[in-house]
Amino acid sequence: MQLPSNFIKDASKLLPRIRFSRATLPVLTHVLASLDATGITLVVTDLDRWLETRTLIPAGPDTPESFLIPSDAMKAIGRADKNTEVRITCRGPRKHRELRMLMVCGGIAVESCHPTIDVSEFPEHPVVDGTETIISARTLESLAIVAGCASKDVTRYVLNGVHFNPEDAGRVIATDGRVLACAPAVVPNTAFILPSGTVDVLTHPGFSGIDVQVRIWNVDEGEWISIRGGNHHLVSKLIEGNFPNYRQAIPAYTPELVTFSPDHRTTAIKWLRSLPDKQSAVHLSW
Repeated sequence: MQLPSNFIKDASKLLPRIRFSRATLPVLTHVLASLDATGITLVVTDLDRWLETRTLIPAGPDTPESFLIPSDAMKAIGRADKNTEVRITCRGPRKHRELRMLMVCGGIAVESCHPTIDVSEFPEHPVVDGTETIISARTLESLAIVAGCASKDVTRYVLNGVHFNPEDAGRVIATDGRVLACAPAVVPNTAFILPSGTVDVLTHPGFSGIDVQVRIWNVDEGEWISIRGGNHHLVSKLIEGNFPNYRQAIPAYTPELVTFSPDHRTTAIKWLRSLPDKQSAVHLSW
């Protein structure tokens, strides 16, 4: 089986957004590679999130093939020269399988062997059904802006993510109890809380600048969300609980308001983020 080195290099920038290489279960430290007649799919998971990326190839195997790539083997493939092919052979009995890889590094042919696990041990992601909603690229931009205000305190679990609220024509909200960010956005009709780890995946350039298809599904094991954008697919568990009433933190009446134009908004946000500590105060005058 042959994998394009360019595809592996691009995937190695996206897939680590789910920290699979630090998993305690051995099978979760592997990347599931599936090849068929139309393309190649790579999948990683931490059991709360499944992330897959796909590329089309002219002619794959007639019979679908799947194998697991250890994290150290992924790093080795990432060192292959650009625009080259990595040839992988999976051999050995089910309990003692290994990957034999042939690639070109610095113009020199390199061979390496890596022990792997039987592909049947890799967990399947939940099937997410339900009504599909299109979320615009602008919403993902707003998501990246407010995400910095989400709490990192594990004891405040419900605040460890971004709240999607369909009220008031749609909002994305994040807070840590001290600061709060709220931005208008096109969101599904169902309110939910997207975990910060999932938000980190969606802020990758592979998801930016494109509209995504979203499905939300409630099953006995919890509430799940499916997000498809371009050649990527993300399935994630949602945070269960009631998000605080963000309206209570916003004054109902203010005598004066200031609006930053689009040309100055990015600069203003960068300036506010550059403040030295949480005790800093800002006074705006106009």
